[in-house]
Amino acid sequence: MPAHEGLPDTGMMGFDFWDQNVLSATNWLDGLDNTAFVGYPMSQMESNEQLFGPFGVSNNAITGAIVATPASKNRSQVQTESPQSIFSPRSAAVTEGNTSHTSYDGGQAEVGQYYVDGEPARLPRVKRRKISQSQPTLQSDTADGFSLQMRPVSEAPEHTPFKITAGDYNAIVESYQRLCISPPPGWIAYEPVELPSVEILTFLLGLYHRNFSQTLPVLHPLGFDADGPREGLILAMAAIGTHYPQEGGSARLSKSMHEFVRRLLLYQYETVFDDTVSTCWTCTELLNLVGMAYCDDLKLQRYALTSRHRVATIFARSRQNLSSESRRPAQDESSGNEFRSWVRRETAIRLAYGAWMTDCMFQYQFQSEHVLSLKDAQIPLPCEEGRWNATNEQDWKEQTKAAQPPTLNEALQDLYVEKHMPKERGEFARILIIHGLYHRMWEVADYLSNPLAHWEPTANRQASSDVLPSTPIWLPSIPTFTRWQNSACDCLDVLHWQANATIGQASGLEHPTVLHLHLARIILLAPHAEITKLAKAMVVPSAVRDNDEMLSNKRLIQRWAIQHQYKARLAIIHAGVVFWHVRRYSVDGFHEAPAVALAALTLWAFGTFSNKKALSRSTSQQPQSTHPPRMQEAREDSDQSDDASCNIILLDRPADDEIVQQFIRNGHNMKANVAGSDLYASKGPERALRQGCKLLASLRCWGTSTHWNRLLQKLVETVQKSSAKT
Repeated sequence: MPAHEGLPDTGMMGFDFWDQNVLSATNWLDGLDNTAFVGYPMSQMESNEQLFGPFGVSNNAITGAIVATPASKNRSQVQTESPQSIFSPRSAAVTEGNTSHTSYDGGQAEVGQYYVDGEPARLPRVKRRKISQSQPTLQSDTADGFSLQMRPVSEAPEHTPFKITAGDYNAIVESYQRLCISPPPGWIAYEPVELPSVEILTFLLGLYHRNFSQTLPVLHPLGFDADGPREGLILAMAAIGTHYPQEGGSARLSKSMHEFVRRLLLYQYETVFDDTVSTCWTCTELLNLVGMAYCDDLKLQRYALTSRHRVATIFARSRQNLSSESRRPAQDESSGNEFRSWVRRETAIRLAYGAWMTDCMFQYQFQSEHVLSLKDAQIPLPCEEGRWNATNEQDWKEQTKAAQPPTLNEALQDLYVEKHMPKERGEFARILIIHGLYHRMWEVADYLSNPLAHWEPTANRQASSDVLPSTPIWLPSIPTFTRWQNSACDCLDVLHWQANATIGQASGLEHPTVLHLHLARIILLAPHAEITKLAKAMVVPSAVRDNDEMLSNKRLIQRWAIQHQYKARLAIIHAGVVFWHVRRYSVDGFHEAPAVALAALTLWAFGTFSNKKALSRSTSQQPQSTHPPRMQEAREDSDQSDDASCNIILLDRPADDEIVQQFIRNGHNMKANVAGSDLYASKGPERALRQGCKLLASLRCWGTSTHWNRLLQKLVETVQKSSAKT
């Protein structure tokens, strides 16, 4: 398995700001009258709330002066580029010939960045967000307040290719009046204030372009180039942008914007009878689904999860758009629009796979059953980022024209069988392949969990109790499952070694794919669903607990920690490095908070349920190695080397591959430190949870971090009370 671990990514990069004189602070506030864009609950709810969804959604507006300061930096802007990696429209290769004296946080070089500066040690190469010590903390939303204001924004306007026309804005104003100010029965009316101005919406689109587009790259950097009305897409992108202002966004503004988009989509479904598939509306649906699922409002999150069938609709429509675009390439070529036609086809591919990946994420982050599978992934993978980020036909043609990418299924087959991934695969495609590995393992697990999968059909009548295994089936005890699990780990190693090569080219900066690679070891090697269910059950009052389910989950987790200890230790190694990556290379992605929470819970579960004596006893009972003599001699020589005497590993710090493999084989005889505390010690699991809470508190963009943080904090309190009793 690859040594993960010290080298970093590409990242998100800063973009050229508009001239601060183009828009004055006063112009930004035209039409707002310094009032809050808020909603308040009405006393009555109509009987048709089941259709529309009764959300008491609060709104808030951008208030205070918006000053265009040329030197301001967004938390996520402090990134350095890396080759072929991030989805940023302007990512560029790092070359040896680049002699510009630029620091790794996107500004001018700091003293001590290089050894030649004369300091005893140079500054570390990290790409972490620079959060000001004086930055105020957002006030919590209350049911009766509805007056929380967004902090005054001191950022310069963002460059964005997404331009809002007068027609777009008029359509948005009309929808706002119809759906928010004077909504249909069953919908809560918003406070009757003016809609944010075109300038503010454009500012939010710039935040979307700079921050979110590398996390889910489904809209081309060229800007709007799709059919259909654009007001919904503009609002959906602006709603995403509300999560990213430098001083901290308003949770209420974000919720009200996401709710506005939700209403617009529902109104479209109920009133517009048109079989035409619109790319704009398809993308609007996807962005709204993601925004609701990861925002701070539990009602919107619940709506997103109960509407997960929408991802199948988004996928089907995008595939239909792809088929439509593929039938007319000759016409576009003859009229000189080959590039535009390609952009539309590639956008359809990315929207389809964006929906497919979101559905997969809901499965392991929210324990929500997926509705799409590998059978659906029969369209070509997205192209590599250099080609996708071309903004004109000349740049597009200058990119190396590779063969059409394979489908996800075909790419998975090649990776499993050939243990190889072509270098021309883009980063988005690699992330999709990682999620393809999840689906394959879920298929294997579902099949082998059925007792009939272990029975050989015969004409003879037999007693079920005699020939079928008892349930539940312990999957790691089945050789077929273990082989598939090992093969998935080999595939991840192939991807990880290639990621390390990209990291090296980027002077040690880790790109977002690395987080997915670390998280994959948790999803594939740990019973993360049972761990999450156990944690949630432990923090509720004992009167409402399902003690039978708790006991079942505890037994399974303990069995994983002891009997499946080798894979369990591999999982906690990568769980620790999730802390490392997010602490230093966060891109404020919506998926980062769930990754941190799952990592913290995995570390806690292993530390709580593992037992060194039981681990040693289990190790001694393992069958003798069946490796060839030469391989066995190599292992013995490695164990007798000087490095074999190491008895500690820092899980939340980079480690070379040799010590990683040593810990996997012999970890029960080593200390496993997280945040300076041994995970095997009595306080170790609690310390890991506290470290997770600290890291989640720093992820301010997406409200889902608050919900996960609350769970971990309650679990810490429960653990403390339990320790006090004993």
